[in-house]
Amino acid sequence: MKGPRHEDAVRRSALAWLKRLGWNHLSFEQYRALTGHPDNVLLADRVRAILQRFRYVHEGRPLPLPEDKVDAILRQLADTHPGAPWPVASARALHMLHTGISVELSLPDGGRITHTLPLIDWAHPNRNHWDVADDLRGCGYSRADGIRDLVCFVNGIPLVVIACVERDSHRHWGHMQQGAHHLLQCLQPSALDPLPRQAQLLISLDRRGGAYAGAGTPGHAWTRWREDGWSAAAVAQRRNLPVVQYEGPPDVPLATHAEVICGVLSHARLLRLLHRYIQSSPPVQPKLARAAQFFAVEAALCHLRRVVRYGRNSDAQVCLAPGCGLQRAREWLAAAMLADLGDGAFRLLMPVQHPSRTLPAWVRGQRVPDPPAGARQLRAFFEGHQPSPLQVSVQVLLRWADSAHSATSSGRGVVLLLDAGFWTQPGASLAHLRGRLPEATWLTFAPVPIKAGVGCPHPGTIIYQYREHQAIADGVVVPVLQGRREDADLLQDAGAGPIARHFQSRTIDLQRDLRGTVLVDTVAQADQLQHAFMEDGRLNTQVKHLDARGHCRERMPAMPPADVQLEICSGSLPALQEARLGIAYVERALSAIEHARLLGLINQPHPDKHAALLVLGHAAAAHLRAADTASRLPKSTRPDPLARLSALVPDASTQDFSACVERVIPRWEVTSMGEDRDAHRQRRHLLRRRVTDRGLALQLAAPAGQDRDDAEVDQARCELRFYAQVDEFAAVVALEDADYSREDRRVRHWLRGGALEVREAPGAYAAATEDVHILQRAGRAYAELRAHLEHPGEEPGRVEPARRELQGVLRDHPGAAGQVTALEQFRARLPALLGHAGPLRRSRSHLLLEGMLGTGMGVEGHAPLARLIEATVRSGFPLLPDEPLQFRQHLRASLRGVLEREFGAMRAELILDALISRAPHWIGPGYGMTGGT
Repeated sequence: MKGPRHEDAVRRSALAWLKRLGWNHLSFEQYRALTGHPDNVLLADRVRAILQRFRYVHEGRPLPLPEDKVDAILRQLADTHPGAPWPVASARALHMLHTGISVELSLPDGGRITHTLPLIDWAHPNRNHWDVADDLRGCGYSRADGIRDLVCFVNGIPLVVIACVERDSHRHWGHMQQGAHHLLQCLQPSALDPLPRQAQLLISLDRRGGAYAGAGTPGHAWTRWREDGWSAAAVAQRRNLPVVQYEGPPDVPLATHAEVICGVLSHARLLRLLHRYIQSSPPVQPKLARAAQFFAVEAALCHLRRVVRYGRNSDAQVCLAPGCGLQRAREWLAAAMLADLGDGAFRLLMPVQHPSRTLPAWVRGQRVPDPPAGARQLRAFFEGHQPSPLQVSVQVLLRWADSAHSATSSGRGVVLLLDAGFWTQPGASLAHLRGRLPEATWLTFAPVPIKAGVGCPHPGTIIYQYREHQAIADGVVVPVLQGRREDADLLQDAGAGPIARHFQSRTIDLQRDLRGTVLVDTVAQADQLQHAFMEDGRLNTQVKHLDARGHCRERMPAMPPADVQLEICSGSLPALQEARLGIAYVERALSAIEHARLLGLINQPHPDKHAALLVLGHAAAAHLRAADTASRLPKSTRPDPLARLSALVPDASTQDFSACVERVIPRWEVTSMGEDRDAHRQRRHLLRRRVTDRGLALQLAAPAGQDRDDAEVDQARCELRFYAQVDEFAAVVALEDADYSREDRRVRHWLRGGALEVREAPGAYAAATEDVHILQRAGRAYAELRAHLEHPGEEPGRVEPARRELQGVLRDHPGAAGQVTALEQFRARLPALLGHAGPLRRSRSHLLLEGMLGTGMGVEGHAPLARLIEATVRSGFPLLPDEPLQFRQHLRASLRGVLEREFGAMRAELILDALISRAPHWIGPGYGMTGGT
């Protein structure tokens, strides 16, 4: 694969961009000196310097903070709510950063006062101190192989953690998802080196780009940052920024990292995000604004500032694709208007279809919410006697405009925050309202641009638009595929049968953790359909009757239980989103606004959902023509001619299985750098990825209401089945069965034409594994020996000569037959080379495992694990007795994964606890020798 050749290219690129943004890189020695202790998560000297600059005035004299108060504040910052769950600790840490730390001070005359010390200057970014360092808190190395962590400090407080995904042991580049998974694992309480609880923003970078999320966000909800107005010229402009600090790694900024780092981690932008665009409450995970939400609110604020500057109203539209958080963007705008524009600049009026009796806490602050506004409150609002913001019904607002006794108001200083439902009112009523409020500013947040009808006032210019294809590319939403059911008639008693068959074929048979919903008009239809599903017996369903706001009329949980597969909703659409909702069966008429809302309900990302399905069953609901439905299918979900797959294998591939296998089985060679390399490894990975992608596309491209595919899909499916069998056979030869992801296995079973429990018998070519080609035998033998030498429990001093001798087999025997003979001879001598020859002895690690698991365990079967424990303990002995904590961390980091794979998580923890308590006492005469007991 093309790209930078150095091992830490992603880390060097991230540091190069951060230096251009003004971040100060700390070497490992500087980092340790500023922390003061290996287990400290703060740059204590930075925080101490800020606190020591603080002065409080008493009788005209400025007095500094006492040292005991400074130490107490440092302890409070470092130990942020120990023992509390991560969401609680993160939310309280952010609240502390926003409000500052209150400290009680003693005056010289014996009195006491309380001061609040700000930890970050939010208004002036240049008055803060910005540092970035490698996170090497454990034993002086990274937490995971192939991933380098960077921690960004503001005034010595860790706020951002960056996972840089580098090359693996085969010199192939990792993926962003690995970095996200790594950071999420470090958030768990059982992590060896957990992330600092003060961190609020997580970023994962690979060679191709990166994604970001708030701390604790699931991996499937991470998104890329799309900078508004980004171009190649913007990258070049930022690349040419002067670099003040020249120490540290070489300067190699990659263009793929510029957008996310410059867009999120510039000083002013980072403070703005953490101060205004993060929703943090202890019971739930923190929610950080996506790029589209941020730029939508910032565009609206900029527009309102221009209105203030030029003194005249100007209407505008902000468009966010369905499912991109339009309602939360409106709430952030309401909060930002009060904070940025001041209380007297604008008064906010929010006309909605169905007002709520409460406003979000971040909008109303400490004020007790008022009931829905009536005509009297509306008149008081326009007269300036009613506080802002005010939520009012659209019908009440229109009646106020039509009333002859309405108080005269021009709407100066009033902002109407509108939605798409507002523009469905009659054009004459809206024009009359516009005439009554000539100086008010109308600001519309809608999924798509509003088109003015005949006699309707113009909704304004579009100041920001985030389209659906951009949201899909950024990972904010998944594509929605729309289609009609074959029996799209009025609902009958037998209507449950087609729905049950379709849902089972799309989710249950493929083991996808998704649920569906059926939308009907009346309560009677919902009860009738529930009775039909109960008679069918294939799905677990429940009925929910919704009011006009989308909330359940009965006392039921907002989210259905985990075992409910299908939910039948009568009335309006549900009010709350859920990532598990992946299929919607529409059995009633939908308006354009309801259609957009429904898309936003089902297109939320989920690990098992690559596309959502919208099945239109009612004739009134199927307002989309067949051509419109087909045009909504993304290009990636249409049947592919498999041209790219054919390029990986010989011509007439489906007629010669052996020729295809020759192109993808291992072909080991020694490079000019002296490293062994499988020349076909990348080709196998491309084959696997393309089979999975094309199979998933064909599965989604099948008609929504049919269980059988057409001839074109069947032909492509047969070809993909052949390529999948080639890939599976090559994986057995290359010992790569564990590389299959869950999605790979799903697609392969779907290609075989049955459920996951049904397995077709392998063909004759796969059964003849005993008499394989000589090249396959050589490749498999070398792969087995190489995997054995990569076992982490072997002695490094003995493994390295054995690995060099194994590489010499490839150099000295160019023919496949000679390689097989030499590899078999090497296999016979391998135990002696590694020091494992002779009868096995009962070492202390064997006794430990027998004590924990029982004497019935086979010593021979666990001999490699026992040698691994012995080697790990010996390698950690230099840390004793001076560094017992690092010795324990070394044992956990080296053995946790192997023990969990062998015995499970619970038993692995018991073995680790016993090993940590006993291993320090194993030092004795002769224990440091290889194979010692």
